[in-house]
This record gives sequence, C-alpha cells and structure tokens, in this order.
Amino acid sequence: MRPLHLIASVIIIIPLLTSTIACTGEAKKSEGVPAPSETLITQADGGKTFKVRKGGEITIRLKGNRTTGYSWAVEEADKNVLELIKDVYTPDQPVIPGSGGVRTLTFKAVSVDTVPVRLKYWRPWEGNSSAVKRFGVTIQVSE
Repeated sequence: MRPLHLIASVIIIIPLLTSTIACTGEAKKSEGVPAPSETLITQADGGKTFKVRKGGEITIRLKGNRTTGYSWAVEEADKNVLELIKDVYTPDQPVIPGSGGVRTLTFKAVSVDTVPVRLKYWRPWEGNSSAVKRFGVTIQVSE
C-alpha cells in the first residue's frame, strides 16, 4: 500500500510544482516591462512639476461650478506631447441647483518633452478677461 501512496503523492505534487515554476518565471518576465504610469493632479498641485513616461496618463481634477457659467478650459498644452483623451464634468451628489462638481481632464503622453499645462476658469462667451482662476503644472515626459 505504501508504494501506491508514494506514486499518488508524486502524481499530485509534480503538476503543482511545474505550475508554480511556470508562474514564477512569468512573473519575472513581466517585472522588466513597466506598466504605463498614471498621475493624478489636483488643485493643491498647482505650480508643481510631474514626471511621466511616454504612454502614461495624466489626470487633472479641478473643482468648479458650471451653474455660475464658469468652466475649466485648456489654455495651453502641446498636443504633440500631451493628447487630451477624456474630458468629463461630474456634478457633486446630490445634484441640487447651484451645486458644484469636478472637471476631470485626462491626457496621454505621446512624445518626449517638457511642457507646461495651463487651464483657465472662465466664461467662454465673455472672453479671456472673464478668467477668474488659472491653474498650471509642468509635465516632463521621458522614454
């Protein structure tokens, strides 16, 4: 009876060992490939410099209140370096008249360079003189 237990144990253990070795080998392979970075920037980060890798994403979240007619708009961002891929306004909950929200702008770093990103809080129909706030950061994109 003992040899049968030994054989059964070997039959069970060998596949477990090979799958563990295969998983470990796969994990080591993926360690060398960095995932694209994601950088979150908020109002408190104004004036700072952020480093991101090419292919990474930069998300800027700024509070605002569209019910006043004011909204955040991109004033400066080199489209050859940072491509705007998402622009979403999310109202605060619960939504009530006069409540604010958050503007979320997501850029993808498409080429290597150091560029400023500037936004303005304005009423577009009133022109540049209506800007009551400005926000800016510097983005350094590397390989």
